[in-house]
Amino acid sequence: MKPKIIVILNLLLFAIITTALSCDSETPKGTILRTSYKEVDKIRDVSMYGGRIKRIVAHIVIPLGRTEEEVRATLKRAAIEIGTRERAKATTVKGYRPKDKIRTGVWTAGQATYAPNGKWEDASSKAPMAVTVEFSKDSLYFKKDEPPTKTEEKQDLILTSKSGKPINISRKRDSWVSEDIIAKIPSGTRVLVLQRHKQAITPEMLFIRCRVRVNWKGKKIEGWVHGDNIAKNN
Repeated sequence: MKPKIIVILNLLLFAIITTALSCDSETPKGTILRTSYKEVDKIRDVSMYGGRIKRIVAHIVIPLGRTEEEVRATLKRAAIEIGTRERAKATTVKGYRPKDKIRTGVWTAGQATYAPNGKWEDASSKAPMAVTVEFSKDSLYFKKDEPPTKTEEKQDLILTSKSGKPINISRKRDSWVSEDIIAKIPSGTRVLVLQRHKQAITPEMLFIRCRVRVNWKGKKIEGWVHGDNIAKNN
């Protein structure tokens, strides 16, 4: 196919997608939706039958400040554009916030699938292509950002546990097995938070771990605790 024809076809495809998004029945006439996005990470190929049925998973970053309709339209546009470009039978696009550095598994803005019947599992079907979009009104994308964390010198925080039992401090961020526990510090002990690690475990919830420094029995100890083991010293 000649390059000029390819360019024309791509322009026509873009026009069709743009028109489809602007004509959404839920969108008031005259409304201009913001649907730009940034494609990130490497596309994951999860094709079927030895690659004969191409299925892919792509990640995008959606700028903050969008309405629910705009997030939905952005996901829809990205799924169609990326799926068409990659000539995939089924495409799933996961949407994230700009601040999300870990983009594996759980999305924080929403997800769209472009496939026969709009279903990932129907990739081998000859049914018409459609888009299904899912997101939560309570997803992390729509929650306000937390205020900046104070520097460790100004923090006045304590270790705490609901049961009142000592808190285990681990040498590893993601492991609390016995061989990784370097100290058991009483609840109520003052600590300095050196680092916070946040990762989405559901579209609505973050799992937070904190690296802390504590002086205990004449020793300076640094290690990791769960975010819910940190509280203000009232």
